[in-house]
Amino acid sequence: MALPETDTIDCADLHEITKAEFEANFVQADTVIPNPAFKKTGLNIKVPDTDIVFEDDTTEAGYQEYFAEGSLSHFYVVEQLDYQSTEYYLISREAKETYDLVGRPKLYGNTILSIEGEHVDSPVTVELWQLANKKLAPNKIFAIGNCDIFNIIDTYLNKNYLYIKHMALTDKYVYVKLKIS
Repeated sequence: MALPETDTIDCADLHEITKAEFEANFVQADTVIPNPAFKKTGLNIKVPDTDIVFEDDTTEAGYQEYFAEGSLSHFYVVEQLDYQSTEYYLISREAKETYDLVGRPKLYGNTILSIEGEHVDSPVTVELWQLANKKLAPNKIFAIGNCDIFNIIDTYLNKNYLYIKHMALTDKYVYVKLKIS
């Protein structure tokens, strides 16, 4: 599946808002919940009812470690860590397809929000995925790091807006929203 090209947003499209507006518009996402049937055994995670196995590489040259995070909607969620990044894999229970996301997934209705964590040279990528018929399709991918948004504390979607709480370079919380439609 081809992903859309990553757009860089115009920083003028980010609108600073008050803490009160950020809190008043808050929408709780469905998040990953633990699943006792989905766990790591030794260095391996075997995805139930599939041939998919995630295996740790503990060597210095190829270090990658996997964690069985749990379930989200119709998906098993696996976190992968290496020296420079964190990625998340969503594995469809029914279709047995694997989707690679840049950050921890949050589900809002039929939209999954995934925001890249803080890493060296990270553009702070935001991904929006659409869930339909128990499958995911990438909708939008854009970078916000060019707008000095790096230390993200909290995010959520509400209608056609992405809300972000981040720590500014001045060590104060700043609240912004971005229209994403």
